Parts: sequence; C-alpha cells; structure tokens
Amino acid sequence: MAVEKNIIECFFRWKAVELPPALVPSMEWQDRLYLATIGSDTATQYPVERGYCLRFCKNIIQFCQDCGLEVSELFYEKMGELHLQPPPSADSADYYKTYFLSSTHPHPLSSLRETRAVISCGTLASAAGLLG
Repeated sequence: MAVEKNIIECFFRWKAVELPPALVPSMEWQDRLYLATIGSDTATQYPVERGYCLRFCKNIIQFCQDCGLEVSELFYEKMGELHLQPPPSADSADYYKTYFLSSTHPHPLSSLRETRAVISCGTLASAAGLLG
C-alpha cells in the first residue's frame, strides 16, 4: 500500500492531515510514511515546525491505536527526540514549508524558511497597515 501523496504534501506544508477512514495503517505503511515525511532527506535539510511535527506523530500514533494496530517505534522515537531538544528561541528557530510542483512530481519545488519572528513581525506590520 502506497502512502498517499496528499499526506506527504500536508506534512511539508504543516496542514492538518485527514487520514482516510478505510486506511489500514500496517507497519509497512507506517514505515513508508515515516521515510517519506519525518525521516526524509527533505525533512532533514528543511525541517517542519517542531510543534507541528509533534502533533503529526501524535495523530499517526492515535490513528494506529484507534485501528487496533501496533505503532511503529519510529514515531515514538521522534517524539522523544523532539521533547528532549530545548525549545528554540523565536529569533533562531528556522523551519520550512516545502511545496511540490505537482502530485506526479515527487521532488520538492521550493522550501521556504519560516521563523516565528518573521511571521509575528509580518502579522504585526500587516495589522498596523490595516489599522493605520
């Protein structure tokens, strides 16, 4: 069973993942999902936001448990790793949203750096422009 490309794209764009109700998350599927998302070269070079990655792992773990299936240790290990990392400061936390050319083109088109400081300042500047 292949990992749905929309799940991979949602992961790299930090969007909520809707898992199909008919999906049976076998151990092989979970391992392929991990390698296509969290464990991929793209995620290593252009990591997604830490909090999103934690939520993604929790959602996959919960989905597997709800299906009554064993959960791959890879997701637990990643959560442990993320919890052990000290929280990054707003100024130094670099995360990336990665966009793909199309669903048939599996390689990333562009990875855009996002920081909480840039997002906050951009939001504040936009709000000031709207209010001012």
